[in-house]
Amino acid sequence: MLALLTVGCGGSSSTQTTAPTAITRCAVGLATGASAPVLAAEGGTASVSVTVNRECTWEARSTADWLAVTSPSSGQGNATLAVTAAPNPAGLPRVAVVNVNDSRLEVQQAAAACRLLLDSPGRRFAADGGSARVDVQVPDGCAWAAVTDVTWLALDGSARGTGRGSLVVTVAANEGSPRTATVRVGSVEWIAAQDAPVPTMPGPGVPPTTPAPSPAPAPGPPAPPVVGDPAPPGPSPTPSPAPPTPAPAPAPGPTPSPAPPGDPAPPTPAPPTPAPPAPAPPAPPPTPGPPSPPAPPTPAPPAPEPTPPEPTPTPPTPSPDPGPPPTAPVVEEVRLEGRVSNRAGTCPTLTFQVDGRLVRTSTATHFIADRCERVVNGASVDVRGTRRPDGAIDATRVQVANGNGQDDGAVP
Repeated sequence: MLALLTVGCGGSSSTQTTAPTAITRCAVGLATGASAPVLAAEGGTASVSVTVNRECTWEARSTADWLAVTSPSSGQGNATLAVTAAPNPAGLPRVAVVNVNDSRLEVQQAAAACRLLLDSPGRRFAADGGSARVDVQVPDGCAWAAVTDVTWLALDGSARGTGRGSLVVTVAANEGSPRTATVRVGSVEWIAAQDAPVPTMPGPGVPPTTPAPSPAPAPGPPAPPVVGDPAPPGPSPTPSPAPPTPAPAPAPGPTPSPAPPGDPAPPTPAPPTPAPPAPAPPAPPPTPGPPSPPAPPTPAPPAPEPTPPEPTPTPPTPSPDPGPPPTAPVVEEVRLEGRVSNRAGTCPTLTFQVDGRLVRTSTATHFIADRCERVVNGASVDVRGTRRPDGAIDATRVQVANGNGQDDGAVP
């Protein structure tokens, strides 16, 4: 700034110059290839040009933890500095500011891809049904929803959400043949398989006892002979005279007392014995008359009711022979080679797929060269294990190939 003052008529004149201030002299200009640099969701680095008078110093700072000023973070005069962004784990874009002295520059980062993973590829249910919880792993800000097209499988009210979440799958009882259904969560499928009911077999019991035959009734008394034609009537027998009725014995008299000495007592006369009755005169002979009619046959007495036999105890039936013991199922050894997809879980308990086959690991699985952490989506693996009835593979050994296509700690 320049000021000029002039005074006439013997006066004086002076000139005053005002220098620019430090703020205006050291103003910083920032520039990038774009008006606002946009970094990829996987992270990256952008260059920022700093323009300032060479005698001016400057210092750069970031307003966010995920964006760092790497080199240089301070200097003097013109310079080019680098800002580096960490990977964005969210499904939403984000913005940070780089301040260089009093100047500021916005740096944007794209949203992460909404890759969705489930904690398991599916589950098998018994015939009586049940429920299972499915955990959904997705970046923050990514929306998802679960749907199915069968009526015997139901999803609870939390079958949708944003970011990490879970849903509950409920399967009704099955009264028919085995069945499967698909639950779609975004672009990922979860398979529900259900067994058929097991037919109820009667348990080993005592077979029905055949009743013993009833014994034949005891034979009754022999029937009287059949009466034939009556014999011709004969003369009626002459009745025999009744035997004489014996006279009653005399009652004993009193025992005589001994007589005192002196004159003998006169004898006591015995009672007279009664005379026997006179015999009855013989009956006159019967007068012959017309013959008597034949006597009717005497009916046979009724046979006695048969006495029911005592029940014969049934001997216990021996239990059926259980037969030979069941043969142990044959364990099928399986070997898979391919790339990992749909990995879930934490080491050493993982689930993933190789060429569409479900693989499960556990504490019993041997990871060659202790490379469990290298089992990631896209990794090339050699899996050996046994096949489960539901088709999944229980891994006994897992070998991960290194970046050169060679196996780490290769074991034949």
